[in-house]
Amino acid sequence: MKSLTRSLLLALALTTGAWVPVQAQTFGQSVVAYKHQDYRTAFAGFKKPAEQGDAVAQYFMGRMYDTGRGVPKNEQQAVAWYRKAAEQGDTDAQFSLGAMYYIGGEGVPRDDQSAYFWWLLANAQGDQDAAKWRDLAERRLSPVQRAAAQADARNWKPKTAAQSSNATR
Repeated sequence: MKSLTRSLLLALALTTGAWVPVQAQTFGQSVVAYKHQDYRTAFAGFKKPAEQGDAVAQYFMGRMYDTGRGVPKNEQQAVAWYRKAAEQGDTDAQFSLGAMYYIGGEGVPRDDQSAYFWWLLANAQGDQDAAKWRDLAERRLSPVQRAAAQADARNWKPKTAAQSSNATR
């Protein structure tokens, strides 16, 4: 009977075009789901590790909110997730957080000094794209703002997952 029920459900899904994604069971499966544009499955798989402090999962959560993939676009949520990952040293999140501040957006204030700061950090870890954007942001800063961001970057230390929930920038 179970086999018949499964067969009927599968046939119904195939004929109606309905697709119900299977929740990702592992982080790797979440990444694969994301790459295959199955964003609902990816989101479900990234949510718990992100909430538990996994910086890469936090970056993906930020990316999904930033682009509106799998969730409604929400720049404030994107910044919050990017920040958690960036504070732990995730270069991609640092770059993306810099971009959010540089551009500004709905609920996200434009902040060239913060953009410059995050791009300084990303570039220090080898992100060459961050150097180009860092230089653009630097042109918008006063000498005092530039010096303050540079000092903050020199003194910056990655936070642990538990510490990253208390954002300062």
